[in-house]
Amino acid sequence: MAVSINGTTLTFNDATTMTTAATGTVSSIATGNGLSGGTITTSGTLTLGSVGFNTVGSYCYGNVRQLVNQTQTYTGGNTYSAGSGSQQLCTTNTASGSRTNNLSGTWRYMNGTVTINTNGDCEQFIGLTFVRVS
Repeated sequence: MAVSINGTTLTFNDATTMTTAATGTVSSIATGNGLSGGTITTSGTLTLGSVGFNTVGSYCYGNVRQLVNQTQTYTGGNTYSAGSGSQQLCTTNTASGSRTNNLSGTWRYMNGTVTINTNGDCEQFIGLTFVRVS
C-alpha cells in the first residue's frame, strides 16, 4: 500500500488519511524476524533480511487437495496446515509445471472466499495464494 507523508498527515492510496502526533520520542528499536542489527537505543544500522522459501513470511502459489464429490470452501484469512490430506496445502508448482510436496508449517490463504465443487469429477488440486505464518 502506497503512503505519502505531509507533515503529520499520512495519506494512503485509497485517500484515507491519518494524523499523527507532532511530537514524540523513540527510545529503543528491537529487531526480530526479517530485521537484524540488534536493539538500538541511540544510533545504529538495521538490516532487512530476505525471507527464504518455506519459512515464516514466505509466500507460495500452492495447491490444496480437493477430494472427489466434495464441496469445500476456502476463506481468505483462514489458516491451513501443510500435509497430504483433504483441505491441506500439499504442493507447490515448479517452473516446469510439476508439483512438489516440500511444504511444512501453517499457511494463511490470502485471497477472498472461494467454494469449489468436485461433483463426479476426479480428485483435484486447486491453486491458491498462501503466506506461511508458523
